[in-house]
Amino acid sequence: MKHLLPALLLSAAAHTFAADAPRAVPAQAPAGFPFAVETQILSENTYQVKITDRKTGKAQTIEDIVIFPGYIQGNTGSPVDIRDYNGDGHPDIAVRTVGGYTLPADELYIFNPATRQFEQVPDDKDFDTVGDVEITRKGCVRVEYKSSPRDYGRDNYCWKNGGWEPVKSPKKTKTSAKPKNR
Repeated sequence: MKHLLPALLLSAAAHTFAADAPRAVPAQAPAGFPFAVETQILSENTYQVKITDRKTGKAQTIEDIVIFPGYIQGNTGSPVDIRDYNGDGHPDIAVRTVGGYTLPADELYIFNPATRQFEQVPDDKDFDTVGDVEITRKGCVRVEYKSSPRDYGRDNYCWKNGGWEPVKSPKKTKTSAKPKNR
């Protein structure tokens, strides 16, 4: 009986620590991708992404990512998308987060072949990362975002000279309707 109480306490403590451990969800990666990527669920609205270089064993962690409560539990996959966003032949990583006016957004992490690390686009660049990022063609993306409570915006960028450059959309000419003959 003396040993039963400590064993029960140890069992309860182990169960508590196991419940607090992050749940890991592997991300879908392209065939031959040289990194293991997993989403580590920290709470109902926070996660981190662990990226392990299969060649060197070196790990990189993208921490403290905030997402909508319930998004992770309601989604069976990972909130990580691995694709070649900048068209340089190396897959990059987009992580899902909360954007402006509580819309989903993507934060891009571009692969740097020299360091074998994924680097976030600097805030001082002309790239608005607080929106839904979609590849439009090789090396070019469209970022859709909410610019006010009632308005949406859309910006286009192409990867040139090691960075994102805004692409101006062609101006639309105003057309007026021809009056109908009666």
